[in-house]
Amino acid sequence: MKTRIIFLVSLLILVVSSCKKETKAIATENAALTDSEMNVVLNTEELTCYPNDSTSFRFNLQTSGGEGPYTYTWKTPSSLSGSGPFSMQVKNDIVLEVDVKDSHNLTKTFYYAYAIDPLKHDYRDKYTGVYNCELDTRIMVIDTTGYHYDYSTTTTTLTLKKSPNFKSMLIDSTTEITFYNPDHFTGPRIHGFIFATDSFYMNNMHPAGTYSYTYNGKKIH
Repeated sequence: MKTRIIFLVSLLILVVSSCKKETKAIATENAALTDSEMNVVLNTEELTCYPNDSTSFRFNLQTSGGEGPYTYTWKTPSSLSGSGPFSMQVKNDIVLEVDVKDSHNLTKTFYYAYAIDPLKHDYRDKYTGVYNCELDTRIMVIDTTGYHYDYSTTTTTLTLKKSPNFKSMLIDSTTEITFYNPDHFTGPRIHGFIFATDSFYMNNMHPAGTYSYTYNGKKIH
C-alpha cells in the first residue's frame, strides 16, 4: 500500500511538471510574435496644389514587421490595390485607410489624413528662382529697300517670383504670367511659357511680327 502511494505521488509530480514546461513554451512563442509588430509608413512623393482646385498627390506604402508577403485591402479609396506608388487628383482633404495582412494573417488597419494647404503645397515653389537664359532676338528693320530681320543671340538672367495672385507669377517683378495648366503659363504677348525640370522656354512676340524674343532658361538658384 505504501509503495502504491509513493508511485501515485511521483506520477502526479511528473504530470504537473510536464504541464508547466509546455505552458512556458507556448507563452514564449506568443511573446515572440507580439514583439514583431507590423508598421506601415506613408511616403509622400509629391503633394502640389494648383489654382484649378485640384491637388496632385503621389505616394506609396512601406511595410515592416510581421512577416511578408503582405496583402493590402484598401477601404478609402477602395479602388487602390497593393502598396503603390499611386497618383491621385483630389479636391478636398485626403483620407486614406487600408488593412494590411501578413503571411500569418495578422491584420492591422492604418489610417492617414492630410489637410490640403495651398500655401504649404504651392505649385509655384518649384518654379521660383533665378534663371540663366540664352536669348534669341529677331527684330524687323525697315529701310529704303523694304524690310528685313536682324538676328542676335545673347545671355541674360531672369528672376521668377510669386505674385500675390495665386494664379500668377512675376518675371523680374514686372511682367505677370498666368497659370494655364501644370508647367504652362501665358501672358501679354507671350506665346507660351513652358517649364520642364528646372528649365523654361518662353517666346515673346509682337502681334504684327515686328520683333520676337525667345528665352531658353536654366535655373541657377
